[in-house]
Amino acid sequence: IETYLLGTMASYTNIDGAQTNEKTGVPVYGIDKELQAKAAAKWESEGKQMEKDAKTWISAVLTTQNQTFECPGTLQEALKDGVVLCNLVNIIKPGCCKNPSAMAAPFKQMENIGKYLEACTKIGVDSHTSFQTVSLYEDQDMLAVLRQIHALGSKAQQIGYEGPTLGAKLAEETPREFSAETLAAGATSVGLLGKGSHGYATQAGMFDTSRNIDKGVGVGVATAEISKMGLGSSECAKLDTKSISNEIVKAPH
Repeated sequence: IETYLLGTMASYTNIDGAQTNEKTGVPVYGIDKELQAKAAAKWESEGKQMEKDAKTWISAVLTTQNQTFECPGTLQEALKDGVVLCNLVNIIKPGCCKNPSAMAAPFKQMENIGKYLEACTKIGVDSHTSFQTVSLYEDQDMLAVLRQIHALGSKAQQIGYEGPTLGAKLAEETPREFSAETLAAGATSVGLLGKGSHGYATQAGMFDTSRNIDKGVGVGVATAEISKMGLGSSECAKLDTKSISNEIVKAPH
């Protein structure tokens, strides 16, 4: 379909050929189309492998307690009721999560997801890795769900879970304690940056005077004095007017 607007031709996509949302089937245009393309690219580069690793890990953890994990379709379909997730976190930290409901009602399944997220926060999983309930239940942002599951895998290793692992182990805090004398000495000492040109920081050696030319005309300053002036405000650069004037090079008559 083509039309003219203010002397320019604008073209519009026919609804029959428009790109649609893969989940809802609704046509997408403009920024929605761009965001969908970016999300698809992100899933291809990162999400698929994360989903595979998470699926393998969940199955291995549940197997340690003789629980089965059936996932014939997508991981989202297997996790959307929240039961598997609640059982997963309870194996990692027994008793941290309330028992999930087996009811098929949507609000009950979403409550199960909420119980899982609450338990994850309780055992120390960073809250910024959490996700919205609808991100899993309605499959709105499965990548955020996978990142949270991987964060749980890392936290599980840190809190002492000795079963199957997922992701890298988080670093442990190593606090240091100093005596009152050490703290007092540190408070009164001047750091390297605070010393400036009066301490260790000088301009010594920054000026190359090896090729200075004495033209023999007019007034000049001895090469030795030029090198001293390059030393900045250090002790070696304290030259008075008399010492410079005494070494003026006068041109021959």
